[in-house]
Formats: sequence, C-alpha cells, structure tokens
Amino acid sequence: MNAKLLILYGGIKTKSFEIADPKYRESYEIITSLANERGTDIFFSGMAYWDGKKFRKANYYSPAKKSWTYTKNIKPDLVFDKITTSFFNVALKRDLEKRIPVLNPSLFDLICNNKFLNYLIFEDLYPRSFLVSNVRELRSRLNHIETNKVVIKPTIGTCGKNVEIMDRKKIKKIGIKNDHFLLQEFIDSSRGIPNVIKGTHDLRITIIDSKIIYAYLRTPPKGSLLCNIALGGKMKNIKNSEIPKEARIACRKIMEKLTPFENLVYSIDMALDKDRKMKVVEMNSRPGVYFYPKDRKTRNRYYNVLIDNFINYLKKIK
Repeated sequence: MNAKLLILYGGIKTKSFEIADPKYRESYEIITSLANERGTDIFFSGMAYWDGKKFRKANYYSPAKKSWTYTKNIKPDLVFDKITTSFFNVALKRDLEKRIPVLNPSLFDLICNNKFLNYLIFEDLYPRSFLVSNVRELRSRLNHIETNKVVIKPTIGTCGKNVEIMDRKKIKKIGIKNDHFLLQEFIDSSRGIPNVIKGTHDLRITIIDSKIIYAYLRTPPKGSLLCNIALGGKMKNIKNSEIPKEARIACRKIMEKLTPFENLVYSIDMALDKDRKMKVVEMNSRPGVYFYPKDRKTRNRYYNVLIDNFINYLKKIK
C-alpha cells in the first residue's frame, strides 16, 4: 500500500526534530528502508511545525540516495508519537488526533507515562505507592511503607531521572523538590530470577498489538540499585522462551485491561522480588529502537513487526 507515516520527534517548545545521535539515526534509516520496501514513506517532524492541517517542514531519509533531505507540507496518513508527555504538547497532540490517527493515542500515553495513574489502574501488580505533595504527607505515608529502603520518583519522567532509592530513616530529612512525587516500597530483586539471572535486575518486555515481541534484562552499575541504561546499567537480550511465567501472567493482565486501545506499542519494566512475586516497576509508551550489533536478529524482528503494525492499523482505518 502507498502510505505516509510521520514520526513525531520534536515537541512544541523546540524547532529541532533531527535525529542527532548516529546510532539512532542509523536505526531509523533501517526502519525507513524496510517500510519503503512495503510502499510506506516515513517522515520526521515536530509539533512546532503542525499548523492544524499539515506539517510545514519534515525530514526524510531516501533509501535509494542514502541521504537525508528536508521536505514541506506533509499530510501523513498516520503519526507515530515519539515525543515526551508534557503540558505544552498535550493540547496540540489532541488537536492533531482529531485530524490524523496517532499511535499511541494521547489518552493511552497519559495512562502509561503518569506513574501514579498507572499505579491506580494496575495496583495489584505494583509495589505499594503513594502520591506525596508536602512534608506532612511524606511523613504520614511513610508509616504505611513496610520496606527498609524507599523509592521516590517524579510522576512523569524517563531514564531514571530524579529517581532516588534511600534508607527510610534518611528520607525523613529530604525536602519537597517538586510539586508532587511518588513514594514507593522498594522492590528487592537481589535474589534474581531462577535460571535467568543472578542478583539485582529488572526485566523489560516490549509489546506490540497485544503480543510480546522481545525482552531484555537490565542490571545496575556497581554501587547502584538503578538499572537504567542512561545511568550506566547494562542490558542483555533474552529469548522469549526465557521470560518467566510470572512475567507473562503480569503482561496478560495488563494487555487485557488495555484491549479498548488498538495496535499499541509499549514496554513494561518488571522485577522479581525476594518473595518471588513479579512486580511492575513502570511502563513506557515509547520503547527505544537501538539494539547492540550482536542483537541484530532481534532488532530486525522488532523493526518488521513495528512496520507491520503501522500498515495493519492503516488498513483498519481506511
């Protein structure tokens, strides 16, 4: 089919939508080439260039010429949202959805990336959590936390930014830096996952259209309990057959609640606690596209499923 897909790569507060990091640029060049083979052209732009009818400026990679060029006035058939959730972007993204189908839709984006809202919906899968706005609330909620270590994190954020894990005695001394934040019981994953990994970890599972596509383990750098790659953590892809039964059950529960949405692309971070219960750390509506060279086989499978998902959704809505 002949179709135009636009990947939203820049928000309203910045006019830049270029893919600066070479490894991500290469990833999108491969994705664009695979999509082009199936009759789908991929463009890149930002909300700053949406005028209510079209994107005034966009970037395009030509597989034939192996080069990037700018183009104007793109009216895509589908938009794939890769920009952050923020108050500045939400209103415009909702306006965009009225005119062009968007994956993932902004309502799902809100559910997925607001950590407290996500906790309220999937409470039975999460460690005990509380929304805290001031010192009085902090001290009160802390009485309901049973773990010796406590996690504090912003309600919206990625890459482990501003996430802290500390002893509950020390947390009483901190100030309130943000308007509000999430206070959580600590998931002690130090016993690992039997036959899969030893020690502290988390497990990221990526899902497309209610199907598990691939999974990888993350481990923290020495002296840290945070597994985020952006903070120095290491990742290792695992076979789908190695995904623990407990993780599959958790994924199934989440997918069942999300059935009102179609063709979603998201990931779930989980960890097996010391009582052998699988707990959700958080969800992410924008899984990454970069893979280590040794994981080329997994990368190609993911890229092809991702493109198939775009094409299948376009067929549904036409």
